Amino acid sequence: MGCGESKIGLQKWGLNGASREAKLKKCFAHLDNDKNGVLTFDEILALSTSLERDDLEEARIEFEAMDKDGDRELTESEYVNACMKVYKRIHEQDFDLWVYAVLTADHKTRTDLKKAKVHIGRVKKRAKRQSKKGGKGKGSGKKHKVTPK
Repeated sequence: MGCGESKIGLQKWGLNGASREAKLKKCFAHLDNDKNGVLTFDEILALSTSLERDDLEEARIEFEAMDKDGDRELTESEYVNACMKVYKRIHEQDFDLWVYAVLTADHKTRTDLKKAKVHIGRVKKRAKRQSKKGGKGKGSGKKHKVTPK
C-alpha cells in the first residue's frame, strides 16, 4: 500500500490533517472492542496478525511497559502518551500507514485465539504470580511500543 492509499483511507475516519493525538484516540477506540474505555491485553491480541509465542511475549512486555499504573488495563491516556513517545520521530506518512493498519485490522474472536492456543488472560495470571513473589515481572521498566501485527 502506498502512502496515498493511507491518506485516502484516513479520510474514511475523518482523520486527514488530524493531529497524531486525534489519530491515536481513534486507534484506541478501534482497539477497545468492548467499548468500556480501557484496553486489555486480550483486546491488543485480538488485532495481532501473528500469534507466535515470541511475538506474544514481546506484545506482553510492551503492554506492561505502557501500563503505567500496573492495573493490567490501558486507559486512553496511557495508550496515547506511550504511542506519542514511541512514534515521535517517525515521519508522518509512516505514522499514517501505521494508523491505517490499526484501523483496518479485523478483530479475532476468543475462539480464534483459543484455536491458536493463546492463553487468554495471560498478563493477569503472570502479574498475580509475580506479586506473590514480590517482583515486578519480567521486562518491567523497559519501554517498548505496542504495534498491532
